[in-house]
Amino acid sequence: MGLVILAMIMLAIAGIMTAVAQAWTDQEMNQSTQVQANQIYARVQHILSAAKYVAQYNAGSLTGNPAGSILFWRADDYPASPNDQTVEAGEMALIVQDPTTSTLWLYQAMPYSQMTPAQYAAAAQVYPWSYWTTASTVAAFKTSTFLTPQPVPLGGPGNLSNPGNYLQVTGAQFYVYSLAGTSQLPVIEFALAFSRNNQSLNLYSSTTLRGPSTQPSP
Repeated sequence: MGLVILAMIMLAIAGIMTAVAQAWTDQEMNQSTQVQANQIYARVQHILSAAKYVAQYNAGSLTGNPAGSILFWRADDYPASPNDQTVEAGEMALIVQDPTTSTLWLYQAMPYSQMTPAQYAAAAQVYPWSYWTTASTVAAFKTSTFLTPQPVPLGGPGNLSNPGNYLQVTGAQFYVYSLAGTSQLPVIEFALAFSRNNQSLNLYSSTTLRGPSTQPSP
């Protein structure tokens, strides 16, 4: 009888220890998810806060349907004419959420020093600002020859064939607003949705552009 009671006590203790261990594992996973999500969120905020002006955006959804995107003038840094207030093609950048890979991608020009003469010339092209605000421009920009060979994954598993336990960016929303008739700089509001191992997390933020409150010309 004593052995039976002892066995029952040991089983109860084992059950408690298993539950505690699982709780610690879940807590560590939650903390890891939070840390990685905060890192991705900080990258996006850093990039957008340095932008000079937003050409267009697709508001998107935290469910990934539709997918969110934002096309913006990232910097006035073309080597042949820096800080000239003219938007060269190589100065633009695009952030887009891909629901197929659950990844947030950044499309941007490769370092100018690494471009071939043809790529450098393509990056120098100046288009009317109306070109950058046209919906079809996003698809055209993604095929530009001067972009990095592969888009940069700001968050998510990217093109990994086995994403496993990688944190996924399952949705993105963008919104840009400014107060008409004022000198207030445009503000970008964005939200990102994350998921891993049946855990989900949404983060929201806003940032003020460094550029002018009026669109560039041309």
